[in-house]
Amino acid sequence: LNAENGTGLPNDIGSIFRDSEIFTKSFFGKTESSSHRVEAGRFANMTLPRDYNFSTRSAYGFLRAPWNVNPNIYVTRYHSFCGISPIRGKNSATSDYEWPSCETHFRVTNTESFSSWFSFVWDIGYMPHGPVHSWIGGVGGECDNWSDFEEKGYLNITQIDSLKKNSFVILKNAYRSFVVNPPSFCAADTPVSDCKLKCSDPNSTNTLSLFDNEIPWWDSVTTENQKMVSQKVFCETAFWPGDHLEAASPIEASFWPIHPTLERLLQYKDLTVPFTSSFWTNETSEVCLYSESDCKGHHPGDLTFWKTVVQEKSGSYASHHLTNAEVREAILPRSGTYAVPYIYDSFEWDHCRELGVHFKAAPSL
Repeated sequence: LNAENGTGLPNDIGSIFRDSEIFTKSFFGKTESSSHRVEAGRFANMTLPRDYNFSTRSAYGFLRAPWNVNPNIYVTRYHSFCGISPIRGKNSATSDYEWPSCETHFRVTNTESFSSWFSFVWDIGYMPHGPVHSWIGGVGGECDNWSDFEEKGYLNITQIDSLKKNSFVILKNAYRSFVVNPPSFCAADTPVSDCKLKCSDPNSTNTLSLFDNEIPWWDSVTTENQKMVSQKVFCETAFWPGDHLEAASPIEASFWPIHPTLERLLQYKDLTVPFTSSFWTNETSEVCLYSESDCKGHHPGDLTFWKTVVQEKSGSYASHHLTNAEVREAILPRSGTYAVPYIYDSFEWDHCRELGVHFKAAPSL
């Protein structure tokens, strides 16, 4: 999926969803109506499982994150953040949502900027693929009403745009920091107005610091206006991410090509510009933002939740719970322990060559 073959206009990412065959009924379907669900094609009207017995679920019983109060049973796409394009205007949030390009993937694989495993994995979740989740999923609900902040004199339009673009991160971190708490149960027919997140203290230092951590201009807003914005965002607005932008993303058909694309880039890098350091830190203090979790699941020796099919010494294949480090070694071509039951047919990017971005040729093994 190549944004650079859209309309030819700079950053015209929206053309992907308007014009690309990928988002028609022939492939992943098109979102046409105000319902924000796919209405035609193989993946039309896909629903999320609802089971109030799930240990981790949304208030409506869906396999969604607890902070996601989306009442819609259908897989939901917004393609915008609270009603605006993720790249409208110019601010620090804008660059975070630029569609991954040939240059982006070239930079993480063909340059020395990512010579260590640590630097590679720290970045790969963001620009090389993160905006795809953001553009397809987006954020919806009632947060488009934050435009009223301009009329009330709380924020200017540039600040409002920035707030909307950061809405997903602010919401997620508010849940992590116990600034908001989700209802434990909302019946299927409960209106979202009665199933909002419950805010703790919108004017506390802990709450206001959430904005300060994500929005560089926050300190320029008066304390009184900060409190009014915080009250509206956390206590009065029901908003949530689309399914592609949260824990439910595997329910989205368009999710599945993304991570194999990154694995292919990783294998290509191992063949052409391999890491000079494969060190995988066990530390938690420097890399774990939320210390209560101790970064569980991210250490090299942590077992993966799902089993991986790998080749055994006998030559047969079997499913095993591997550690993260073992999974990495099983998929790297130069590791000497390649064990997964598949290979990629090529490491060539012809469309990038047409744009003047030339990936180094991968050697044969």
